[in-house]
Amino acid sequence: MKKIISDCNSRALQELLKGLRIKKGLSQQQVLQESGVDVSKYETDDCMPKSSSIAKLCELYDIRFAGFWIVFEEYINGKISLVKAIEILDHWSNHDSSLQMAIDMIVKNQDVA
Repeated sequence: MKKIISDCNSRALQELLKGLRIKKGLSQQQVLQESGVDVSKYETDDCMPKSSSIAKLCELYDIRFAGFWIVFEEYINGKISLVKAIEILDHWSNHDSSLQMAIDMIVKNQDVA
């Protein structure tokens, strides 16, 4: 299967996935039980997640799948910090239809911590 991101961005993806899990207050075991996704292997260099696994995690974390990738791109391009990326995704839930609000949060914070 083709990788969804390049190797140079794999560490950033690992950091973001781990940060979101911790922000949601879930253990790796809880994520596995609730979503069927073994994040322990994605939080290390062992392997890269499939798009379908990230979609399941987004559903569990109540995050829009498209929003995850928008914020991830801003993070890997150095426009926002990891902390800000997690904050944006935590507030931008599946039930929040305000795409513009999330984009505004990104644009207002150009500082990278």
